[in-house]
Amino acid sequence: MSRSSFLPILLVTPLCASSAIAIGVTAWVYSRTGLPIPPVIGFIWIVLLLTTTLGIKSAYSLHRQLRQKSQTLPESEPTEQPFLNYQLPDPSPNLLLALEQALNTTSDFSSALHLILEQICQLTGWSYAEAWIPTADKSALQCSPIWYKNSQTLSPEQMSALQDFRHYTEGLILLPDEDIPGRVWYSNKPQWFGNLAQDNDIFSRGTLAHKVDLGAAFGLPIPIPAEESLTPNLIPRRSASLGILVFFTHYSSVQDQYWVQQLSYRALDFGRILHQKQVTTEFKTLFSAISDLILIFDAQGYIVNIAPTTPKPLYQMPSELIGKSVQDIFEPEQSTTFIHLIWQSLNTQTTLQTEYQLTIEDQSFWFAATIAPITDVSGMGDSVIWIARDITERKEAMEALSAAKEAAENANQAKSTFLAKMSHELRTPLNAILGFTQVMIRHLSDTSSSVTPAQIEEHFGYLKVIHHSGEHLLDLINDLLNWSKIEAGKMELHQNRFNLYDMLSSLYQMFKLKAEHQGLSLSFDVSAKVPPFIEADSGKLRQVFINLLGNALKFTPQGGIQVQVDCANHWSENNATLICEVQDTGIGIAPNELSRLFEPFVQSASDRGFQEGTGLGLPISQQVVELMGGKLMVESEVGKGSKFQFTLPVKLDVGSQPTLTSESRQYTIPADLKLLNAPLAIKPQDVEPEDLSYVQSSDWVKLQQATLAAEEELLLKLIDEVFPSNSRMRECLTEWVHDFQFDRVHQLISEKLSEKVN
Repeated sequence: MSRSSFLPILLVTPLCASSAIAIGVTAWVYSRTGLPIPPVIGFIWIVLLLTTTLGIKSAYSLHRQLRQKSQTLPESEPTEQPFLNYQLPDPSPNLLLALEQALNTTSDFSSALHLILEQICQLTGWSYAEAWIPTADKSALQCSPIWYKNSQTLSPEQMSALQDFRHYTEGLILLPDEDIPGRVWYSNKPQWFGNLAQDNDIFSRGTLAHKVDLGAAFGLPIPIPAEESLTPNLIPRRSASLGILVFFTHYSSVQDQYWVQQLSYRALDFGRILHQKQVTTEFKTLFSAISDLILIFDAQGYIVNIAPTTPKPLYQMPSELIGKSVQDIFEPEQSTTFIHLIWQSLNTQTTLQTEYQLTIEDQSFWFAATIAPITDVSGMGDSVIWIARDITERKEAMEALSAAKEAAENANQAKSTFLAKMSHELRTPLNAILGFTQVMIRHLSDTSSSVTPAQIEEHFGYLKVIHHSGEHLLDLINDLLNWSKIEAGKMELHQNRFNLYDMLSSLYQMFKLKAEHQGLSLSFDVSAKVPPFIEADSGKLRQVFINLLGNALKFTPQGGIQVQVDCANHWSENNATLICEVQDTGIGIAPNELSRLFEPFVQSASDRGFQEGTGLGLPISQQVVELMGGKLMVESEVGKGSKFQFTLPVKLDVGSQPTLTSESRQYTIPADLKLLNAPLAIKPQDVEPEDLSYVQSSDWVKLQQATLAAEEELLLKLIDEVFPSNSRMRECLTEWVHDFQFDRVHQLISEKLSEKVN
């Protein structure tokens, strides 16, 4: 029926309605007065009533056509396509209600959204549905990964084309009023698009949609429930939507107002359910990223709820603990403390902070807890939220940091003490050197008197003091330089082949006089398994022995010192491992000080009773031994003495080793050494008087002057010149000079010079 045919009916309808009312009033008057109503009046009233009803229905039909026309764009006028006037089936309210109930059973937002798309497509017979979600800043729409295709309505070719359409859609970001989703989002109202083929200015994906034969679309905004909007008057209307649902079908179709109204009405319920699912999903995601324990306690200390966080499995609290009290779970002392904290938080309505330690499966854990009251509308409450965070690693790190800080402070204090001591240590020998040098210069500068033998002897005593002070100063400086090299990683090894027996003999000679002066015995015992010739860093090995022997002499008031050298394997092999021990009968070291014995700048209680030394001897020795591939160990007992033992891997040439037997005499053992496990007759390597009979007095004087001046290079040169053929004498004196034993050289020369003078 055209709009012009409605015009007479619309004009007559008001007249008929007013006439029907007038006749009705007349009939009412007749009935009140008791007069009978004429039949003609009743007939006319019925005719007018029917005419009025027809007019109202015609007006409603005209209103529907005008509204459909206003919502359908000019480009969407029906065309000559088949199924142009295809009408969607009327949705049953019961089916939509069933969909709403099914949504309540879904687990999360994504599954609920997919169920809506699926059920509506199956209900209406539409082919494809997609969802669009606002971006985080609510400025645009992004395509959701949730979509649905109704395979029953698609051919294989359309399925393939739909995949391309979907692949293109997934990468789109739409602004408000852009494309179908953007237009629906901008208006925040459902919209119908009846002919996509002619809506290219609205639908930017028309080319791809044509390959799928998509003909019409319907956009449905899913609103956020009004009570969930925090600032409904301050945010744009479009941001009040959870998302936009767009449904597509193959057929161009006019809008079905009833269908649109039903879905629009249900969209409010969809929004409420989806919003709940979204909030639930967000909370699950949030909780899954939290490793803290979150519990709800009531005022009596019972666990009301446990948040689904992800703490360590070792102390994760199972849901079975809900309803348990703190007394059921924790020790009495801890449960009493926890109850007190809960009451304090509720009574004061304040948030409390505390730390506590728990033992779980024999492991200790530290927790930092935040306890806050949960209030109701009245501002009061009867439960608290307890958030416990594992701070075990932080506690351990703090303890390690505190220990490191304490160690650094101790090391700094030790260095400060060391530097203060070194200032004294360095000044003492320097003062002696400078003082006695000035005395000698003053005496020698006095030309009024000649130098007598007594003055020479006095000056020689001064030189001995100067020499001793210089040696001490040299030791201090060497210790400092060696340790600086070790700290800088610059300590290097210099391998060389040398005679180990000769080195041990020279060490014996070096410390024999000191031991005798202190009334101590000194012995060097060497196993027959020890090879005479080895390849190692002789200088550093000698330094280790000197440090250990020097300490032994310093801390041994009585008794003796014994040096033992053994070999772990016989030197018939290409490699050997030396086992060297320096044992004394000294004061010993307390057990609690052994662990710090090899730390630099640290001295034990026994060390602090002596003023000489840097405190670096043992640390340097340990570092040197480890650098050479060995290990330095110590055993000690207070009052009984100490034993320092170190192992040292060395190389050797088996073919160059002599045979150590008493019969062959291929190698003469120095008299200073006692060879164990070998019955050898050892001849002392001394200088016989007849070896010196040919030396002239002038040569002795030159040697004496060089000795008194401690000029090492000049003295070595004179020794080679004076004793060119006496190799034994030459080697003996050369060794004394190399060991800085100028006193022994001077004593020998003085005796021979006195014999020549007499």
